[in-house]
Amino acid sequence: MNWFDVLNQYSNEALGAMCRAHRVAPYAGNVGPGNRVNAINALKKILGSKDGVAYSLKFMGPVETMALRALVRLGGTAQAGSIFNILKTEGAPMKPMRLGPNQQPTPDYQSEPHFEDALARATVFGLIFSKDSQRGFYWQLNLNPADTLFLPESVLLQLEAQADFAKPPATSSSQPAVVVATAAADFQRDLSRYWRHARKQREIAFTTQGWMYKANFKTFMAALNLPTDALNDEASNARLWFMRRLLNALGELEGDAGDPFLTVPDASKLLALPLADRIKQTYDAWRHTGAWNELLRLPIDHQGYDIHRDAPELGAARDAVLRTMAKLSAGHADEWINTNALIGQMRRTQYEFLFPRNKKNRGYSYGTPYSSMTANPYGIVFPTVRDEAMGWTLVEQAFMVQLLTGPLSWLGVVELGYHTNEQTGENVVPVSYRLSETGAWLLGIGEQPTFIESGGRVVVQPNFTILAMEPISDAVLIDLDKFADSQGGDRAIAFQLTRESLYRGQLVGWDAPRVLAFLEAHQGAPISTNVRRTVDEWELQHRRITFHRNAVVLQFADAEAQDETRPVLAVLQPRKLSDQVALVENGDAKHTLAALREVGWMPLSQPVAPSAESGVLRADDEGRVTFAQATPSVFVLGQLAGFAEVNARGHWHITPASVRGAIGKNLSVDQMLATLAELHIGALPVVLEKNIRKWGGFFGEASLQAVALLELSSFEVLANLAHDEEIGPLIAAIEGASKPLAVVAAANAEDVRRVLEERGVVFK
Repeated sequence: MNWFDVLNQYSNEALGAMCRAHRVAPYAGNVGPGNRVNAINALKKILGSKDGVAYSLKFMGPVETMALRALVRLGGTAQAGSIFNILKTEGAPMKPMRLGPNQQPTPDYQSEPHFEDALARATVFGLIFSKDSQRGFYWQLNLNPADTLFLPESVLLQLEAQADFAKPPATSSSQPAVVVATAAADFQRDLSRYWRHARKQREIAFTTQGWMYKANFKTFMAALNLPTDALNDEASNARLWFMRRLLNALGELEGDAGDPFLTVPDASKLLALPLADRIKQTYDAWRHTGAWNELLRLPIDHQGYDIHRDAPELGAARDAVLRTMAKLSAGHADEWINTNALIGQMRRTQYEFLFPRNKKNRGYSYGTPYSSMTANPYGIVFPTVRDEAMGWTLVEQAFMVQLLTGPLSWLGVVELGYHTNEQTGENVVPVSYRLSETGAWLLGIGEQPTFIESGGRVVVQPNFTILAMEPISDAVLIDLDKFADSQGGDRAIAFQLTRESLYRGQLVGWDAPRVLAFLEAHQGAPISTNVRRTVDEWELQHRRITFHRNAVVLQFADAEAQDETRPVLAVLQPRKLSDQVALVENGDAKHTLAALREVGWMPLSQPVAPSAESGVLRADDEGRVTFAQATPSVFVLGQLAGFAEVNARGHWHITPASVRGAIGKNLSVDQMLATLAELHIGALPVVLEKNIRKWGGFFGEASLQAVALLELSSFEVLANLAHDEEIGPLIAAIEGASKPLAVVAAANAEDVRRVLEERGVVFK
């Protein structure tokens, strides 16, 4: 832009003030349509010249001088809001910016100026000018600064040539008074604790708003050693909410945003990786997946976006900021960078990195990208932002601060610097920042650091407390979780070994020998005797009843067969259950059959229990059982064991005692006979069937008594006598008889006859 174009932007009143400042008569304060071009031509002969710049600098106060230096440092162009923030940070003696739309600056101020007053003075003396890309073609500037400030090229060259302005860019900063530093390894440790605690719960339920229930969330805070008396709900604790979002994006938690709960896989793919790979994957998940939405964390009202939805469209904006951070720190990654340098660089070179501007529509219907949902790609609006210049400060600048104080700080990418007694935390603007070693590597301007992920040790105390000392790998902690209860801790994580936790471990393959071997291997020394003895006792108690699902059971005909097959079956580790039965510990049915066939054995395979097996045995009159094959099915033996027993010679026998025992276990005689008939080859021996009924008391008890049969004249008479106080107790009506009959004990027959005759009954 040449000088004529620069000056032609301004109103006649502004041009008149410039002529007055530079003593250009007759236009000083008197520029109109008829002499406007002449006034501009007169000014452009002076402005930008060596003498003109030197003359103007004499009238610059401290605020104007600081603004000029800031613009020189930023290459000659910057947003007005950025210059204001730089001056405020550097302690310029000025009043706040005016916000009233009709207020005009005072370039000839006498005392402490407003920001606009200082810029107006620099403008009338031809040093700092404005341009407003949002205004129409016929819009004319007054002395109020527009959204963009710049130094004309000739002025910039004059200032850069002067020692007072020729200073290096204000990117580097001195050591801050307060440093907030986090480590990537610490974040990964907490991420591991979060996932391991979630895995214990298996399912995580949420409220209808999609947040974790407060009582449950407190348990997560306790697992991470965080105080539960503040920020004890998920919506208020951004770092833990960030962890949940990342784990969900990485597939470590399973479920969609609309699901009422999340589930946790049995194993973690992330935690099985080396620490460097975990850090990189976590960083990339934040950067590219949209798991986190920084716009929803800004300290300003917003509308129109579901906080639980992914926002992958923010990836380009993050990349723009990260590239600029890498550029500012390249070659000196260990130096502190002024936060305003990052903000100024982004505003000057990538003004639209977050929200593109609608440059085609400049009419009254144009909505800023902050207040119009159709003018931005994120579907979110900031209803209180109505001015684009201030909007950039409230949204774009705040977005960068959120990146620094939120994800980049949590992930251990940056360290943050603050003044003494200044508040710190999410969305609090730091004075400066510095890339950590991990941050320089992730931003591509440093080598990969060496991460210590092995070492530490496990200490098993006599009171069954297990201490996992840092640095301890997550693989060890995940294994400890399987058979011990986590008690929390920071650099030394405590676990408690209990009978219940050991039982939980046994269900997933961690029996006592494996647990003890694991603990001794990581302790590097023997475990105390009382712990070993107690763990073994717990194991025995738990093994009293054991369920083996999909088990492979080997049944041998005799001890000779068992001895001959022992060498070939050794690799399968069969465990003896009885003299003729073994449980295969380390193989399936396919491998077991193949091993036996290799040495010439042709085993009978019984993959599942049949609904009913028939024709497999014979029994004689005395109950002695003979099987059709040497090794009857275990399912047959299981059925037979309900009412038969094995004698001293190993033969099965149905005896009075075994039948009575079955009756005592609520097995009826009919059930025994039905089972035996199904298993028997041919019909059951008649004698054996009678014996089983006899031994089982099938016919019950009987009583044979001498009685008299009383036949009455009608059922009505019988009913009347049955209720008679004298006769009723002595007779028993025969229910269902076709005649009115009753039974009378022989001893009572004469008494009944006598009473009935007294009542007029005639006996035939």
